[in-house]
Amino acid sequence: MNKNWRIRRRIPELDDLYLLTLIKENLGHYPSSYGLTDEKIIDLLNKYTEVFLLMSKAGSRVGFLAWTEKAKVMLLELCVLEPRYQGKGIATYFMKKVESRARRGGFSSIRFYVDRNNERAQRLYQRFGYTVKRINWLTHTILMEKRM
Repeated sequence: MNKNWRIRRRIPELDDLYLLTLIKENLGHYPSSYGLTDEKIIDLLNKYTEVFLLMSKAGSRVGFLAWTEKAKVMLLELCVLEPRYQGKGIATYFMKKVESRARRGGFSSIRFYVDRNNERAQRLYQRFGYTVKRINWLTHTILMEKRM
């Protein structure tokens, strides 16, 4: 698997249109994303500590990861794969990379919010060992966590 995939940092002028399209097409139907404009999405991407593009060996973008680091907690902001690449073990590969980064960085845990209606993502993260920490009924999200 690792010979077929690589990670590179976001290049705004090259990647932002792709990221906007990917986010809106894959997450736009969830209640937690209602009201997000292109400008707000770009503003959020600019505030994250890291935004990495997930790339095929041939150089095609297949998705991205973004996180914020706060007080030794890594907050995974977004992990989005193009639908045609889902279910192929790619998310597992990249989540292992994120967890390795968190351990090397001395983080106590990785946390993220998943939309309450995104049961597929919830099951995926539970398989990785993440547990539900809190449910926010107002924002339609579930906070999940894995201790490092």
